[in-house]
Amino acid sequence: MKFSAGDPWSFVVCSKPGVKVRKMSSRTSTLRPKRKAAGRSSGDAKHASQADDSARSDASGPGSIAAHAAYLQALSENNPLGIVVLDVNGTVQMCNPAFECLFGYQMSEIAGVKLDSVLAPHHRATEAAEFTARTAGEVTRATTQRRRRDGLLLDVHIIGVPLAVAGKRFGSFAMYEDISERRRAEEARRQAEEKFRSLFENAVEGIFQTTVDGRYLSVNPALSRMCGYSSPEEMMAQVRDVGRTVYADPQCRDEFKRLIQERSVIEGFEYQIRRKDGAKIWISENAHAVRDARGKIVSYEGTVEDISERKRSELERQVTTEIIHSVNVTDNLDDLLKMIHSALRNVLYAENCFVALYEPSTSMFHFPFFVDRYDVAPAPQKVGRSCTAYVYHTGRAMLIPQTVFDKLAEDGDVELVGTPSPSWLGVPLRTPAATIGVLVVQHYEDADAFTERDLEFLTSVGGQIALAIDRKRADARVRESEARLRVLVEQLPAVLWTVDQDLRFTSCVGAGLTRLGLKPN
Repeated sequence: MKFSAGDPWSFVVCSKPGVKVRKMSSRTSTLRPKRKAAGRSSGDAKHASQADDSARSDASGPGSIAAHAAYLQALSENNPLGIVVLDVNGTVQMCNPAFECLFGYQMSEIAGVKLDSVLAPHHRATEAAEFTARTAGEVTRATTQRRRRDGLLLDVHIIGVPLAVAGKRFGSFAMYEDISERRRAEEARRQAEEKFRSLFENAVEGIFQTTVDGRYLSVNPALSRMCGYSSPEEMMAQVRDVGRTVYADPQCRDEFKRLIQERSVIEGFEYQIRRKDGAKIWISENAHAVRDARGKIVSYEGTVEDISERKRSELERQVTTEIIHSVNVTDNLDDLLKMIHSALRNVLYAENCFVALYEPSTSMFHFPFFVDRYDVAPAPQKVGRSCTAYVYHTGRAMLIPQTVFDKLAEDGDVELVGTPSPSWLGVPLRTPAATIGVLVVQHYEDADAFTERDLEFLTSVGGQIALAIDRKRADARVRESEARLRVLVEQLPAVLWTVDQDLRFTSCVGAGLTRLGLKPN
């Protein structure tokens, strides 16, 4: 490799792999012929002296070779792309820190080594060699893979650029950009798009066509099953007016017709429908208006999706969040139970609800929270044989309709306490240590007011409610204990104090302070 005078340069001298590597640049050295040990003519000596003086002058000026070299080296060392310089044989001459970090090799390890021998994977050896050969004559770009020192394959984008001085090629350099994260993101996005497309194309949704006055023209099996009918034919035969028969709130049908009249298309219209068995579910509807040649709406077509699970899950998660929030913002048990009751009402019927807590010292139930349309909060009472006591003793959450109650009463397990209710649901309040009480909701008119899903929900939050109650009771006991202890300490005839490691007083209490003319703390 040869340089002409005045060219800024920076390279690594390495004759063979394993031989000591020496980095040279115009900041640290000056290109000049090697002086002979003897026999140099006076003219040669004079010329060499003038060259040295010129080099020293160039190195000291603001536009000197050294300044340019420092600038170029800063560009290389601070470049986020991995940069490597090769000679005409594809041998590594130098690399920047980003290259070392990217591939895990130190400069001293690869100086004088053919780059492709360390970076090119076996299955890409030919491609790498072709890329290196093309780079010798033209700017070349490639998106490919290269191997790190630890064997990991990286997806990289490479730009190879030939290097020439005064028209003579003496090597090339390449810039490496790690695009592994981009490739992984693209692949993840591609898979997600395929998954979404598959779910969308194969989704089992209800499909319908109705007249403007609410009569079904066509119904698919998915919609008939969703609405509780055995077949599309049965649903079309029994439903004469969608607004009155299917919509839980007929006003929602009026709102649907108003919106679709204005927009012709409606998306994500959410409302409740009433199934054949009377149960209510949430659906989300996408529909469009079908118009005749004169622009008059003659029918509606669309799809519906059952979103009851999503709606229910959202409300249940909200209850869990509110229970945790209540523990942090309330100071006493009464306020905590009121906030928990308010949260439960968003998910299920809880107009008649109470919490019975067992007090081991008295073997009695206490009722810190009691809301009921007919009964009043009872005084503390023995556990007895109520449904509440049955749940407490068995430790099992129970949904007790009238038929189940009659059977339990016949077996002598329970007896009627309070106003009879055809739908009763109770769950034990369990902490890791013990069952501390029972949470009850009941309905006095609707025998189907509660479902197994309600039972599962209350069972899932029962543990959280129990922990919240236990924490508040523990906090109250701590406050009471601290108050009693403070009274005792303040009445001590002696003086009680604490000091730090430097024997400085940090606190001081006790009735004895008065005799010393001091105040507590």
